[in-house]
Amino acid sequence: TIFDDSFFNKEMATIIPQHGEEKKIVSGEKMFDSPNLTFQSKIDNVPYFLENKSFVFTNCFSHTTLSVEKAGVVYILAEKEPPLSECNFDHVRLHLNKMGVKLVAEFNGELLPGYNTDLYLWAGYFTGTEEWKDAFLNNSFKIIIANVDESYIPISSEDKLEELINLSTTAFKPLVAEELKKEFDFYRHENRGFQAVPAIVKTNGGNYLYGAFCTPFGKASGNGENHNCYVVIGRTKDFINYEDTIMVIDPDKDGPARTFEPILWNDPDSNRIYFAYCQAAGKDYGFNGRMGTFLTYTDNPDDEAPVWAEPKRIFHGLLDNPPIKCSDGNWYMAINFTRHIRKACFKGENRLFGVYILKSEDGYNYTEICHVSNADSNIAEPCLVEYEKGKILLIERTEQGMYCMRSTLKNINFWTEPKPMRFNENGRMMSNVASRKTAIKISENELLVVYNDTTLRKRENLTVALSTDGGKTFKHKLLLDERILTSYPQIIKDNGGFTVIYDQGRIRTKKEDGSELLVAHFYKEDILAGEFVTANSFKKRLVSRYGNAPREDSFAEQINAAKRIMKEKPEYTNELARAIELLQERDLNSYKMLCAKCNEILNEK
Repeated sequence: TIFDDSFFNKEMATIIPQHGEEKKIVSGEKMFDSPNLTFQSKIDNVPYFLENKSFVFTNCFSHTTLSVEKAGVVYILAEKEPPLSECNFDHVRLHLNKMGVKLVAEFNGELLPGYNTDLYLWAGYFTGTEEWKDAFLNNSFKIIIANVDESYIPISSEDKLEELINLSTTAFKPLVAEELKKEFDFYRHENRGFQAVPAIVKTNGGNYLYGAFCTPFGKASGNGENHNCYVVIGRTKDFINYEDTIMVIDPDKDGPARTFEPILWNDPDSNRIYFAYCQAAGKDYGFNGRMGTFLTYTDNPDDEAPVWAEPKRIFHGLLDNPPIKCSDGNWYMAINFTRHIRKACFKGENRLFGVYILKSEDGYNYTEICHVSNADSNIAEPCLVEYEKGKILLIERTEQGMYCMRSTLKNINFWTEPKPMRFNENGRMMSNVASRKTAIKISENELLVVYNDTTLRKRENLTVALSTDGGKTFKHKLLLDERILTSYPQIIKDNGGFTVIYDQGRIRTKKEDGSELLVAHFYKEDILAGEFVTANSFKKRLVSRYGNAPREDSFAEQINAAKRIMKEKPEYTNELARAIELLQERDLNSYKMLCAKCNEILNEK
């Protein structure tokens, strides 16, 4: 056996990661560089047997393939998983049991000061015959420690690259109507281990379409972002009752192609609803093909079975926020093409990273008109706002914080230098978190930005902020959801107010937790007051969750919404009080009944 006293002196295996780069374990330096995730913490007391060892350094949620080139010991540093009985599977043990590795150390949190989760160190002896497909270097294996070969190319092997490019660039037909019914159980929200990055739009007929991207639960790597991702659209009229899934775009289920980052928007001059999403291929986080944005639309979104145009690819890179239709009648779109996208998808090509601006006369056919540089950034997720007639604001998040740039429709090839976004003229910079920000114009020089208001670089305190001076300052704000793991909002104008959809606890770790899509509805008066004061407002209302009922936060906030109605319309106090009493069971039906009673009272003339 290799597990004797001399184990830690054994020679390390040499591995070749298909995606990632080599990094050393050095005292006082970060093991992992992604905000909100485990190994952003510094290790101050590195165990002697790990000091100056190499490990695979990758993006968060990154699938990769690891091949052993030289035999030796490999260490796997992993976070303690929930017990098998709580979530039906255990990522770490599912993979490690196949490898025949052994638990050699337990750190009980002291390895990462200030981080409470226990960390386990597993180890095994591997030969050149080993290859690990789909190593999930965040949820399953946190860190793979070995000698890391620097000679690899971080892109799929050439013999498969052409196939992946073809999968990334081929349009796949939406799954709807009768075809969708055959697969409905697979795609419905109860069977999603992960759902995130929601989008929302309101039709002329009064329906809300909402989208998300998901992965199926109950299989290996099925509760995070990976090559199993697909995009779905659901529909509701009242944020109480939902058609769970009316359209799906899933290229190949378990294959290497995936769709993600759905975006919905409407044409203000017609009934047309647009739907965009990103498509990529390759099991290394799906970035090995030519990642690109696809676009489709429907002209009958309120029909029982909307007809969607065949999707077409409009540009490389990623659309993170809806395009805007400006005062000149044209559409303008900001595409995110950051450093890691270029590195993984377009290696060897002379593509600038940053933000590209596209233009369309008809809303469906787009052409590139300029590149907006943000060469120091690996994150952007830009959004555009025409804050004043003919004047454009581009908002992006960078590794330093939130910035904005300005241009005009007449000279859109020219942009101002990035300036920090601030609450007050001399106040602190609006924070940056690894989560999408979104913005809309509400009137001339008035705009809203929804973002995570935190100085801790955590996905918490989802907040909407109001600017009355064209985005120079944001002096008024309203907290929508204070919880950690609240992220990726989208906002629309709605019945004189605004509706925000977002994800909360996107990864399912237990049957009763995670993967919620929620909405908040509010008015300008609420933002100016800094709290929910209008009778028609609500927050944390459930849109989609695989469980039978919302979590406690949603029950509490719906009770608060009912109490605001009682205050404004005391004649309905008894009715609402009876509906609140029924919530003692904390079941889905009583929750829907209270929501419906509130809507009914508010809609009475």
